[in-house]
Amino acid sequence: MGTKAGMPDFLFIWHAPFGIELKAPGGSPSKAQKETKEVWRRFRVQIHYASSIEEVREILDRYTIPRRDTALFPPPPPPPPPPASSSQS
Repeated sequence: MGTKAGMPDFLFIWHAPFGIELKAPGGSPSKAQKETKEVWRRFRVQIHYASSIEEVREILDRYTIPRRDTALFPPPPPPPPPPASSSQS
């Protein structure tokens, strides 16, 4: 179950389509991933490999993908404090 062997973990359709394949640190792409990357390349879709969140962020920044931790999407404001209870004795 899942996708075809070799497909990247994430595909983005943005200004230019691209994919990100997540790898364990020190991991390398499988034969199917290398073959699939070549097919995507023929359609001018770049596939990137990342083994850390920092690498994913760098790739997203190259394509100007907005992220929640950037100024384009600031974090939501904290919820308002609960209303003060009026204590009338």
